[in-house]
Amino acid sequence: RQAVILAGGRGRRLGALTDKVPKPLLPIDGRPFLEHLVRQLARHGFDDIVLLEGYRAGQVREALGDGAALGVRLTHVVEDRPLGTGGALSAAAPVLADRFLLVNGDTFFDFDLPAFVEAATPEPWLIRLALCWVPDTARFGAVECDGPWVRRFAEKADSTGPGWINAGYYWVRRSAIDAFPAPPSSLERDVLPLLAERGLVAGLAFVGGFVDIGTPRGLAEAEGTLVGL
Repeated sequence: RQAVILAGGRGRRLGALTDKVPKPLLPIDGRPFLEHLVRQLARHGFDDIVLLEGYRAGQVREALGDGAALGVRLTHVVEDRPLGTGGALSAAAPVLADRFLLVNGDTFFDFDLPAFVEAATPEPWLIRLALCWVPDTARFGAVECDGPWVRRFAEKADSTGPGWINAGYYWVRRSAIDAFPAPPSSLERDVLPLLAERGLVAGLAFVGGFVDIGTPRGLAEAEGTLVGL
């Protein structure tokens, strides 16, 4: 099975912490965060992993190499200019499987990944995303569903209180890329809302430990949560 990790962002909200190190390589519990993700995927049988890289991509290759030490095959795809997460995925289309798992490079969700991938979803759909329950959606933006279908992605400013959020794990049909807007584009801001309006995004809810290292607060809270995973 193939998994794709969005590992190209700089992480500007983290300030000086990412001046010299790309966000996915920030250390959590003694390992680069990206290594925790790769290990999780390997445990569930994803042995073909594509890393979509941009900012300081050479450091990612240096840290993880070809993936042999982690029991996987890593393919490094480096954008030659900032394309955004949607654009980076479009550029990588030639190496993508017909269906693949897409994972944000700054979130970790400890949940039933096999159940997510193997679940049946009513047709038609192009992207299925994992939903995580949190006590306060204001940090992330809420996801609003009607049955299995995602209808709206609420902005952070419009979200408050407990609810479901996008956990950053997606089961994707490669044909979805045909509907992406021209790069640069953001998966979360441009692609997902567009496809949701067309009724092509499904959501599956899970409960589990969730980590987001995209902010200083989230980075601090992540320490100690990935030990033994």
